[in-house]
Amino acid sequence: MNAPNRNSTLSAGFEVQSENGTYHITFNGSFSIVVNSGNAVDFFETQIETIGQQLKRQMYQAAVQQADTDNVFLSQQSNRQLVKHGSRPFTLKTRFGSVKIKRQRLRNKQSRETIIPSAVAWKTTQHTHITAGAAEAACRISQEISYRKSAEQLADNAGEEQLLSKSTVWKKKQEKGQQLDEAQQRWFDNPDELPMPAQQTASSRKVAGNSIQVQIDEVITKSQEKDKKVNVTYTATLETEEGKCFYLAAKSSLHLFWLVWIYLIRLGIYDGRRLEVISDGALWITAGLRNVLCIEADRVLCWYHLNKRIYEGLSGVGLGKAERLELESRILNCLWNGGAAEAVWILWELRGRSKVPERVQGLIRYLLKNKDMLVNYGARSAAGLWIASTRVEGWNDECVASRCKGKRMSWTLNGVMAVALYAAA
Repeated sequence: MNAPNRNSTLSAGFEVQSENGTYHITFNGSFSIVVNSGNAVDFFETQIETIGQQLKRQMYQAAVQQADTDNVFLSQQSNRQLVKHGSRPFTLKTRFGSVKIKRQRLRNKQSRETIIPSAVAWKTTQHTHITAGAAEAACRISQEISYRKSAEQLADNAGEEQLLSKSTVWKKKQEKGQQLDEAQQRWFDNPDELPMPAQQTASSRKVAGNSIQVQIDEVITKSQEKDKKVNVTYTATLETEEGKCFYLAAKSSLHLFWLVWIYLIRLGIYDGRRLEVISDGALWITAGLRNVLCIEADRVLCWYHLNKRIYEGLSGVGLGKAERLELESRILNCLWNGGAAEAVWILWELRGRSKVPERVQGLIRYLLKNKDMLVNYGARSAAGLWIASTRVEGWNDECVASRCKGKRMSWTLNGVMAVALYAAA
């Protein structure tokens, strides 16, 4: 038994007609689909999505075509020597697909030169233009997946076989990275506002009162550049007691520390705020703090890296597993409670029993070298303060390493920087 025939008009110019179990959906007489009642629920969704893309393209085409006509009119008003001289096909690549229009040409009767007014006004090429929205979509999608898969996803989203090629997606990402890098360079000369926006953080850890905390790290990726095995990307996070966090990336440690320095000035480091730096204690970080920042800082050795160094050092001293684990627990317990001297004394006594005393001596040197960075981790943890550089390392792993350190992947330094800077922005 068929349902009765019905007509209903919805808002925005939609009309739905039901006739003998078949639905006819029409929008302003332009788009029409026919759906049988048996698969209406699922089929409606697919077809209406397709109509939506078509509608976007037609609306965009009409708007751009009118703008082209307006540019021609204004050009002729300003120069009476210009006369119409045919049109040229022009393709726009948008997030919702390719849109083709015909842009009008004008010819100067005196000079005989021809121009396309809208090409001049819009600063586009003669034949094809990728819109800002499509370029941004390419950058955003390629932040998570490969450039080939990004091109495929863009095409699927637009309902086309191909919207942008893999190489075009790659090119747009490099251009975006270059723009962000140039913005940072300009900012050195005119630091009116911070180029990378602050993000409000949500974490169980906090920054000490009246302080700015900096966490510093690096990301190493395989290089595809000639005579270069790896790329090193330098990263940092700055976080205030109010929970505002800034993410920074640079091609060199010097550039990174200059960025950090100017951010610190803008955030009020010379207005009585304390600087706290959490890192793995790498030499390049120590050198940058001393030679570039030149600001008194409370330095904290990352608890994770401290644990890792103790574990790796004790694993090669030649002790049995049970004794080694017990010794590791004693040393870490001393360090957790701020007893660096006690930890060194335990290692000193171990030298005579170790089969590889050089390993023990190496641990002692490590603790003595970083003694100024060894704090009472237990007290800091109880107060809810940071004890490890997990903010910056988590960001590196999630936004940079996960994208750039895949199996058989190699990158240029500019390519890694494009990913890092886009994540930071």
